[in-house]
Formats: sequence, C-alpha cells, structure tokens
Amino acid sequence: MLLKDFVDEYGRYRATGDKALAQVSDDALNRILAPNGNSVAMIVRHISGNLISRFSNFLTEDGEKPWRNRDGEFFEGPFTRADVDEAWRKGWDLLFAELAKVSDADLEKVVTIRGQGLTVHEALCRSLAHMAMHIGQIILLARILATDEWKWITIPKGQSAQYNLNPTLEKRPARVTAGGVLIEACVESVEESLAAALGGADRLELCANMDVGGTTPSTELFTAVRAKVALPIAMMVRPRGGAFFYSREELASMSDDADRARELGADVIVLGILDRTGSVDEQHTRELVKRAGDTPVTFHKAFDQIDDQLRALDVLIECGVSRVLTSGGQAAAIDGADQLARLVDHATGRITVMAGGKVRAPNVSELVARTRVQEVHARCNSDARRIADIAAALR
Repeated sequence: MLLKDFVDEYGRYRATGDKALAQVSDDALNRILAPNGNSVAMIVRHISGNLISRFSNFLTEDGEKPWRNRDGEFFEGPFTRADVDEAWRKGWDLLFAELAKVSDADLEKVVTIRGQGLTVHEALCRSLAHMAMHIGQIILLARILATDEWKWITIPKGQSAQYNLNPTLEKRPARVTAGGVLIEACVESVEESLAAALGGADRLELCANMDVGGTTPSTELFTAVRAKVALPIAMMVRPRGGAFFYSREELASMSDDADRARELGADVIVLGILDRTGSVDEQHTRELVKRAGDTPVTFHKAFDQIDDQLRALDVLIECGVSRVLTSGGQAAAIDGADQLARLVDHATGRITVMAGGKVRAPNVSELVARTRVQEVHARCNSDARRIADIAAALR
C-alpha cells in the first residue's frame, strides 16, 4: 500500500464518520446506552486524542506522548456540539498535515509506539484498523440514537441490486476542505497530481504546457491522473498559449476538446474566450457552456484582461458559467484583494469567485479574510509541502 492509499482510506473513514455524526442530535451526543459504555462524544474525543498523539512529530517521537491523558478522553462530560466538532476536526487536520510530510520512501522507516518498534507501514495499518473500529462504533450508536430518522450510510437493506448499477460508495471521497476553503491545485503531470493530493488539495486543474499558462491536456494524461488520484479534475480547454481571442478553427478545436472532456468524465471544464475588444466573447462562451451540459464551467484568468470586471461577471452569469478564476486584475491575488472582495459582493452567490495568482501560505489567510472567497487556486510544482502549508494556514 502506497502512502496515497493510506491518505485516501483515512479520508474515506473521516467522510463516513462525518455522515454518521451529522445524524446524532446535540442532546444525544453524550448519551451512554449501557453500563461502562461510551457516548459518541467520548469516542470522538478518543479518536482525536489518539490521532494527535500518534501523529505529532510522527517520524521522530514515540506515538504515545507523555502529555496525552488517554483516560481523560473517556470523561463523560457533558460536551457541546462545538466541543465535539472541534475535537474531531483537530485530530483529522493534524493527521493529514503530518502525512503530507511523509513519502513512500519513509514507509520502511521505524517509529515507536509505547517503545515498540514498527515500520511506518505497520504503524499506519494499525492506525487504520483502529479508526475503522471506532468509526464503526460511532455509526452503530448513531443508527440506534437516530431510530426511524436514520439515513443509510451503507447500502440500504434490499437495495443491493439497485446500488450495483451505480456503486457510489466505492468512489473515494474528496478531502475535507481546510477551514471551509476549497484548494484547487494546478498540475501538469501525474507526479504533480500525486503531490497535490498528498498535500491536501481538494480539486486538480489539469493542464499541459504550463510554461505558456496551460493548454488542453492529452487524453493519455487525463486518464493516467484519473487512475492514480481520487480527486475531482478540472480539465483545461485551451488550444494554445497567448492571447484569448481565437480563430474559427481554434474555436472548433475547443468545442471538440469540451466534448472530449465530458466523455473522459472531467468534473469541471476550464476555458476563457475574449473578443477583439478584450471583453467576454459572449456568443462562443455561451455555446461552449451549452456544450458542456451538466459539467460546470470555470472561466479562467483571461478574466483578468478585462477592464470592467463587474459587468463581465454579469455576462458570465448570463452565459451559465459556474466559476471565475481571477486575481482581481493584478499579478498576485493578494494585491487584487480589494477588487476580489467587490467581485464576491457583486456575485451574491450567483457564481463562485476563486482567487488565484501567487497564492501562498504566508498570504492565503489574509487573502481569504479580506475577500471572503471560498476557493483558492495555487500551483503545485510537485511540492506537496506547498499545498500542505496553504491548507495549514487556512485552519
């Protein structure tokens, strides 16, 4: 099992736990159903305490920290919903942040738990089994406490044949966003895609030829990334670098590439077309959005070439575009923060404004605070740490 497989499985358990916890009412979080039993709140606190102890300085310190109060994790409380949510988030956030520092080359290194030596691979296998046991306990308690209001997390009774027609539970979940802000990583290879996933990206923007700002990736590259990385993929549709005004032949090529993106299963199609005046090419944008069908469309940073961006935002909304990637007309998004804030206010929920342009860990928290964007876009450059640092700064 490679490290990314561990990360994906942890993500699956976290997502399953999220669904169960959402079905436990606030007044049921502390309910103990049997003598010497545990409440949902107690199990969450134990999971959190275990993850924080095991994975703080994972490669260099014993996994059972001297400062851990394991018995205190099973204190009966009562604990509020906010207490439970905070403990749950802290444990998982630390796990993913620390795993971003580990590589496949570390899997045979030896770590210790209570002085017992284990390879990293063995320690992760043990931890996954531990998480599976306790997530299962949460699901069972949630099922009992929810009574007739329970919404199935696994396959409902009697619906196996129906489920087999669309086996959604086999799909690996997207990672939980950092601080409620989605991180899209721009990548141009399988290696960069794997690094972005390991760092904590929530979605990939897949391009070719990033040296000219990104062009349409090949079918072979898209297929290879899809096979290796369990993240949504936004596929660039751009026939060449340079200006965003296109010839008739180039527009026909973009239409064909949009069709191919849909056939490949792209989760988002990324494009940007301007007319001779430097405004949104409304006719051809509308045609490509229609061609995309149910696949959402992002209008890329061609938007930053436009003078009247508020008017352009209205045009994109009218064309059916779902998202715009912009730095507010500046080279760096942090320098365009005031304009980004105006765009977010003007969008009023009608379109997503995603900030991109030299987004880095040292500026991302200020960027989000000043603009209130809910999505950010950053280059990965095969550096998982770059994405991980952005995620950490957002928490």
